[in-house]
Amino acid sequence: MRNKDHPEEDTSPLLDSIMHTEYQSLIGMLQWLVTLCRMDICYAVSSLSRFNAAPRKGHFSRLRIWGYLKKYPHRALNIDNGKFASLVDPWEQFIMDFADQYSYASEEIEKQFPIPLGHQ
Repeated sequence: MRNKDHPEEDTSPLLDSIMHTEYQSLIGMLQWLVTLCRMDICYAVSSLSRFNAAPRKGHFSRLRIWGYLKKYPHRALNIDNGKFASLVDPWEQFIMDFADQYSYASEEIEKQFPIPLGHQ
């Protein structure tokens, strides 16, 4: 997005139904890219996604984000959760917090259910 750009003040004509659908499709794909760690485009995508209900030609022309993605295809935000792993197992913390209050409780599992593979 350009500095001091205000898409909410756009007064260009509304898009026709075909271009409206195209706009929504492009914005939807961009939202998925943000979800897949392209946080560098988050602000621009969220700013333009506000106009999904009634986009204008000016909003469509602001979809230069695709050019940015083509120019910088390998930029991404990589998150390594290994550095932030807790030393205390959350399940053990849960048991410590509630073991004295609910010591009588037990989980009843139906016989036809498969055997759980996680913590028991």
